[in-house]
Amino acid sequence: MKILAIDTTSHGCSVAITDDKHLVAELNFQKQETHSRHLMGIVDRILNVSGMDIQDIGGFAVAQGPGSFTGLRIGLSTLKGLAFVTGKPIVGVSSLEALALGVPCLNMPVCALIDARKNEVYMACYTHESGVLVTRRRPCAVGPDNLCDGITTQTVFVGTGLDVFGKIIQRELGDLAILVPSAFRHIRARHVAELSFSRFESEQTDEASMIIPQYIRKSDAEINQLKPGV
Repeated sequence: MKILAIDTTSHGCSVAITDDKHLVAELNFQKQETHSRHLMGIVDRILNVSGMDIQDIGGFAVAQGPGSFTGLRIGLSTLKGLAFVTGKPIVGVSSLEALALGVPCLNMPVCALIDARKNEVYMACYTHESGVLVTRRRPCAVGPDNLCDGITTQTVFVGTGLDVFGKIIQRELGDLAILVPSAFRHIRARHVAELSFSRFESEQTDEASMIIPQYIRKSDAEINQLKPGV
């Protein structure tokens, strides 16, 4: 089965095509521009590079959050549109889990961090067990005061959240913290596709009309609506 997977949860954009769990092609861009300006162009390019047409794709996989509110909406709306047009299934996966999957340290816990702005990060912690990621700390938005709570063993940290709190983590945990280099802190669409494999195989796909972003934290617009007199 050929899967087209995307991640637009940050200013980076990653698109990949896999075929029976093998990577066919992947394109990764780091641009300070809205994804709406170039995402479909990247999709067209990767299809051309792979010698495929959109109808050759058997299913779509998308990182559905947490992450940039705007990026999530663009990524989801794009793949939902393609799913409607082609009639193919779609699967949404956790962006934090996709980050953790990119870390090859199978014998250590992995904490995935995504910059959430406002002096917070989105965070979740995982362990590898029999080749499967198991959640040890559920996704949440945290600040610097409780970021390192409960971490007592050597742990790998990955993600754009390290750009914000990397120095704090290193100071608080010392040798217990292993920080992934900056070049490897972004989600790869190949890992989004990999997380979707079992869901496609078991036909546990999402309803395209129902799949929504997993924000974790309320948007500014939602917060303002709750304020008296706003």
